[in-house]
Amino acid sequence: MSLLEHPRASAARLMLFAAAACAPATPSGVPRVTPTGLADFTIPFQAVVGDQAFACGQTYPSLGATRSAITPTDLRLYISEVHLLDAGGRAVPLQPGPERTWEHQGTTLLDFEDGTGPCANGSPDMNTLVQGRAPAGDYTGVRFTVGVPFELNHLDHNQQPAPLNVTSMFWAWRSGYKFLRFEFRTTGPAGALFVHLGSTGCLVDSAVSPLTRECGQGNRAVVELRDMTLGRDDVVLDVAQLVAGANLDENQPQTARGCMSARNDSDCAPLFANLGIDFGRGSVPQQRVFRVARGVRVDW
Repeated sequence: MSLLEHPRASAARLMLFAAAACAPATPSGVPRVTPTGLADFTIPFQAVVGDQAFACGQTYPSLGATRSAITPTDLRLYISEVHLLDAGGRAVPLQPGPERTWEHQGTTLLDFEDGTGPCANGSPDMNTLVQGRAPAGDYTGVRFTVGVPFELNHLDHNQQPAPLNVTSMFWAWRSGYKFLRFEFRTTGPAGALFVHLGSTGCLVDSAVSPLTRECGQGNRAVVELRDMTLGRDDVVLDVAQLVAGANLDENQPQTARGCMSARNDSDCAPLFANLGIDFGRGSVPQQRVFRVARGVRVDW
């Protein structure tokens, strides 16, 4: 099934049209301006595996260095520090709008699993949109971080509002949240593998004291996409690119199953490179997981 035929891709597009339909009529491509003088912006995300839409229960062949077949069981991630980019290179912060279930203080949880089939550990609720406000302008790109900001990352998640209260996205108060949670079954000997991206090397003065300084490895991926028309284009997360070059049949002995962001786990190296995160080699590679998908301009 192609991406354009997939019902979930259509549903995400319909959500965007519905949001646009609720706004007062304005010229094509011009976002609604709020009484505060800021304009509402919506950035839709898609999850794909190569040229196919991501779906729980679907098996995707020929992935990774081992050309393995995988069946996803989870795909969720936090997006924060979103900026809109203009043609001159100026970055304008996307300010939070009215709080909603999926966003808190500029941090949004994107949820592509629907709780069905092998994704039964998830929930039927999904979110594929990042929303916020910024001064009206002609923006040609976006920049965002995959991760939770430090000041929110090491709090008691039981005391936080949604979406920072999702237990399955939290490791421990020292390490903080799983910035990205991708899990899947593989036809290789490994059986099931997990990709949990989060901060490591987090030191504290005692077992009960809060973190007051950044972790040794923050492991936040900063993504910048140019040549994008807001109100028309989507941001695509490509799972095939995330696992490109990775061994999906076997797990490094005496390490966590899959990649849990440890620097001594070679299974993480290609995944970090694909996300544009330094894996301790002193260089930041160009990310390849996110790209722009051309769409149909929406009247806001």
